[in-house]
Amino acid sequence: MLEIRRFSLLAGLIVLYSCSSLNVSVDYDPAVSFANLKTFNWAPGTPIKSGDFKSDSNSFLHRRIKTGIGGWFNSHGYEKINKAFPDFLVTYSVLVEKKIQIMSIEDYDDGYGYCDDYGCYQSGFSGYEREYEYEYDYLTITIDIVNSKTKKLMWRGKVGYEVSGSESPDTKTARIAKAIDRVLRKFPPS
Repeated sequence: MLEIRRFSLLAGLIVLYSCSSLNVSVDYDPAVSFANLKTFNWAPGTPIKSGDFKSDSNSFLHRRIKTGIGGWFNSHGYEKINKAFPDFLVTYSVLVEKKIQIMSIEDYDDGYGYCDDYGCYQSGFSGYEREYEYEYDYLTITIDIVNSKTKKLMWRGKVGYEVSGSESPDTKTARIAKAIDRVLRKFPPS
């Protein structure tokens, strides 16, 4: 029974860890005026290749990301245009990394006791720690906003989270959309 409780605790910690919040970071050029940006287009060469075959060759992943980014900009009043110089260009890169999480769980055994005809007895208290390794894939999407004339980086946002290979296509699409929304809601910077 104690082993079942320990396993349940470990499983609960893994689920809690995997449902953790998205990790978002943003950087931008404070000299840039973002107020007048209204039109965008995809930068040539989008997406930027990461050099990782697993990330670069996943056309489903790239379609979800590109649709999510384009949809976000359209729904927030930015217009995608195909002329030579929109107000800004958008590009992105994606990286899927293997990571390992090591979790330590302290376990205590308060011993056992019994009574017989001669009295009651109890064993001593003992405590120990167990470590568990949890391997997972971590997806990082980097979105760059570039000045279409100077080709200088104006804004960069990164979002990362744990992914599971067992997710349905709809779940993957929803998680990517949520991640993109979470990072792009910091654009333009205030």
